Order: sequence, then structure tokens, then C-alpha cells
Amino acid sequence: MSTEQMEDFKLPNERENIVSDITAELSSDHTMRRLSHLYHWLSAKRFTILLYPLILYAPFVALPILLVLAVIFAPYVISVLYKEGKRGWLILLAVMVGIPIGLIFIPFEVPQIRIALFSLPLLMFYFYCVCLRWAVANWLSDTSIEGEAEVEAEDQ
Repeated sequence: MSTEQMEDFKLPNERENIVSDITAELSSDHTMRRLSHLYHWLSAKRFTILLYPLILYAPFVALPILLVLAVIFAPYVISVLYKEGKRGWLILLAVMVGIPIGLIFIPFEVPQIRIALFSLPLLMFYFYCVCLRWAVANWLSDTSIEGEAEVEAEDQ
């Protein structure tokens, strides 16, 4: 047998296995922590208590607040999705928010259409956040039993 064939039959080094197991465990812990933080911030119960009356009675105050929250939260969402390798969700975000932002620059003569176009990117971003929350709940439930327990605790 040649040396190349003998290398194919070598058993892996035990130390390499231990290091790879520890690395996989740390990676799993980071993934779990990032997803649980994202899920926590996507749970909108704590914000909707204040925003529902504000939207009803002072929509021109609520919309800038929602816009500022979206501008602050979007980079965090992008960062977590990029680190987790969820490229499809990043593309969906670009399409759902990017196309409505592009429509803002089309000149329309009807003021109602202009107002609707200005609020469309914001509405699409928050709809995206709702869909992402469901997906993150599934990812957490699939990852471990602790993740499933956390999703149930957050939903109560």
C-alpha cells in the first residue's frame, strides 16, 4: 500500500474530535443566543400596548416613532440573519422593503398615492418582522428543547 492509501485508513485523532465537538457546541450556543435575542426583540407585545392608542389618536406622531424603530432595528436583523447564513431572508427583506422605497421616487400627482407610497416600506418592514418572528420560533424549536421552552414562555 502507498502512503496515500494508508492515510485514508487512519482513524481520526481523539484530540481533533474533542476540539471539533467543543467548537460545534460553542457555535450552537452562539446560534441559540443570537436567535433567542432576535426572537425576544421580534415579540411586539411590549410595544403594541403603547402604540395602538398612539396610532389611533395621533398617527402623525406614531409613524415617525415606528420609522425610527425600524431604522434602528433593521441593521440588527440584518446582522443576525447574515451571521446565521439565512441569505433567503436577507433577499426577501431587500425585495419587500427595497421595492417600495424605489416606488417613492416615482412622481405621482395624486397626494393620496404619495402618502400611501411613503407608508408602504414601513408596513412591509413590520409585516416582514411578523413573518420572521414565526420563522425564528421554528428555528429555535428545531434547535433544542430549551429553544422550544423559550418560545412557549415568550408567547405566554
